[in-house]
Amino acid sequence: MKNIIVFIVILILSVSCTVIAIEPYRTEDTLGPLHFRIGAGVELGQLAPNPSSSDTINDLGINFPLGIVYAGMGIWDNIDIYASAAMTVPSLALSGTIKYKFYDKLGFKMALTPTFKYSDGEGEAFSDSFSYVLMGGELPLAFTYSILGVVMLSAAPHAGYYNYEYDRGGVINSYDYYTYGATVTAEAKVGFLRVTLGVDGTKYYSSSHTLTFSDSQNLLNKNLYPYLTVSFQF
Repeated sequence: MKNIIVFIVILILSVSCTVIAIEPYRTEDTLGPLHFRIGAGVELGQLAPNPSSSDTINDLGINFPLGIVYAGMGIWDNIDIYASAAMTVPSLALSGTIKYKFYDKLGFKMALTPTFKYSDGEGEAFSDSFSYVLMGGELPLAFTYSILGVVMLSAAPHAGYYNYEYDRGGVINSYDYYTYGATVTAEAKVGFLRVTLGVDGTKYYSSSHTLTFSDSQNLLNKNLYPYLTVSFQF
């Protein structure tokens, strides 16, 4: 009962702080019933859409480290749930994940981890007030190989869909776009401690709108997002 109360407190904190979560699909390793994991870290790179016209989505030229927290709980031997929060520009983004491990033999594991994301915000730009709502999700497939139960090497191809509705000065535009890519991760276990280092490669596509990037953005800003997290599993 005490562990459940601790987890609920962590969960509430994680979705109320201004930070972004690394989605826990990047390693397949499940927790086990009533076991928990909490983590924090940083990720480099961010795409912040700026719909400057009715047929083009530009980014805002933003590139800075993002703070990360997340919390997870094991439900069954092969199912976990996670909640996470993220500071985007200009507001908080939330996500929820279910991790389902369906293969585990000879150190090789596979899992599906559908993730739902939501963000909204408001502010002022170029003397106009604006607000937005971004919602969508991704379906990653994680492959993990465990070396002596101490080091885990993972790869997770993923694809997603998002809708971005933007209201600037009373003019509302709605955009649909898709994401696809893969994450490569190495994780080391030392007792309760987990150290995770990896990079997420993501590309963006829209069938109805042109997606462009600022001239100042390079590959690490546009499509490659390295990250480091430290977490505790108990």
